[in-house]
This record gives sequence, structure tokens and C-alpha cells, in this order.
Amino acid sequence: MPATGGNGTLTVAAAPRCSWQAVSNVAWITITGTQGSGNGTVRFTVVSNPSEVVRTGTITAAGQSVAVSQAAAWSGPVITAVVNGANFQPGIAATAWISIFGTNLATTTRMWRNDEIVGRLLPTQLDNVRVTINGQTAAIYYISPTQLNVQVPTDDRLGPVQVQVTTPQGTATTTSQMQAFAPGLFLLDRENRRYAAAQHAADYGLVGKLGLYPGSTPARPGEWVILYGTGFGPTNPPLPAGRMITQAAPLANPVRVSIGGLPADALWAGLSAAGLCQFNVKVPEALPDGDVAVVVEIAGWPSQSNVSITVQR
Repeated sequence: MPATGGNGTLTVAAAPRCSWQAVSNVAWITITGTQGSGNGTVRFTVVSNPSEVVRTGTITAAGQSVAVSQAAAWSGPVITAVVNGANFQPGIAATAWISIFGTNLATTTRMWRNDEIVGRLLPTQLDNVRVTINGQTAAIYYISPTQLNVQVPTDDRLGPVQVQVTTPQGTATTTSQMQAFAPGLFLLDRENRRYAAAQHAADYGLVGKLGLYPGSTPARPGEWVILYGTGFGPTNPPLPAGRMITQAAPLANPVRVSIGGLPADALWAGLSAAGLCQFNVKVPEALPDGDVAVVVEIAGWPSQSNVSITVQR
């Protein structure tokens, strides 16, 4: 039954002159005509479901039990946090990927489909879920009841901006801080540590301890690895948000990379996909074996702390 409730009937099949009584095991199902003899009909009324979970009750008569299931009520969306999509920290930047957390943000869970990218334009609605940031429509990559992943539109505005989620059930609005930079490195969490999402430049295999991920191997001192992040500011030439990138572009501002506290050469730092920053970095020769910290800094803004890669000679 729908969450709004309603009436229903239950046909009782019983032997002639066999008396029966209908009962419900939950208070939200009310029975009329609770007694009878032989074949008969039980009428019942279901009260509207105020909760956000499906509920089930049972009506029993003449040895027959019938389950009555009622859909969950679905209220409007609620936003609890807006954070960088890589490090889940507050503060957003133009063209960066961000995550919006909350409840009732969508009724489905999925990523965009390839057929929803039309003319290299990224989708701005998935299953009638839409997001605007400072009044501009944002591209949406992923939706679920508790999380949305969207790309911040191109915008020069700095300071507080309005973030709005619109669904068929209603609209939720909150305020987030727009910054010139909001650098974050994407992570692959394992073993209660925060490992950077990194690849070997030579073969694109995952960087990590043996067995940490399928096929992962540690980085070697002196080799080139690839790191990924978002929120590192504009490129030169500029690449607008909401579009597939057909040609990579370098960041407009230089970056400084350190691995294990030592300076690391960056051969390339720029956008390689919509909102996705790529850093081709040489692992310092002098590093010891083990997990070492990685930081990428731009215009005085460092990426999050406590991010590591594994190095082994």
C-alpha cells in the first residue's frame, strides 16, 4: 500500500458454521467486521505511514495470515554537509568536485550514464535531482539518498554561496564557503590509513603495498608516479566546468609537491578530465622504505595532511 494509507478487504474461506475472529498484530491496521462464520469478508483501514521506513503488519482470520506492507513516507531533502569531494573537508572551489551529504537527497542510487553526456555537456539532473551553486546549475555525477557528487560551476565569486538541492519531494538550501583554492587529493583508504590514489606512470598499476589492492606494488625511489586531486584552481587556458575535457590543460598556478618531507619534481600538473587534477611526480631518491606523507601545495594552500604512499627499494 502507499504511505498515505487507505482501505482494503480480505476474503476469508472457512467451513460452514465455522466461527472465526480477525485480528491485527499492529495498531496502524484497524479491522471492521472482526467476527464471522463460514466464508466472509474482513474490511480493514490502514493509517498513513509517518516514518521513512517500510512497515509490515499481519491480519489473521480462520487460520489464514495475510501480510500488509506499507511504503515509507518520503519527505523533502535535508543537507547536512557540503565538502570537498576528495578529502571531505569544508570549503569548495570553482570547477572542483564536491560531495553533498544529507537525507532524502534522491530516491535512487546511481552514477551518470554515458548516454546522458550529450555534446560533451555533463548531465545537470539525474532522476529529477538538480543542484545549483550560487544560482548556477551544477553537473551531477552521482546520486543517492544520503550523498550527491557534483562539480562546482565556473564562478569568480569568493565567500559564502548558496547550495541548493531540488528533488520532486522538495528543495533544501545551505551555505558553503567558496574559495580560490580547495585542494584535496583523492584517497584509497585501506588498513585504517589514508593512502593517496596513485598509479605507476610506467604501466598505470596501483601504488600500494603488495596485496593492499589487487595488483598493487610500492613506488620505487626515482620513479614517476601519478597522483589525482581536485580543487587546485584554474587552468591556462581556462577549462569551464560542466564539460568533458578533450585536451588536458596545465594549472594556472605552480604547485609544490613533497613526498616524505622531501621536494618532489612535478613534470605535469593540470586537468586531465572534468574537475580532475593530475600530477606526474618523481619520487625522491633519498626516501627510506615505508609509508611516506604526500602533500601538494598551490598558492600557499596545501592538500590535506595524513595522506601517504608506500615506497620500497
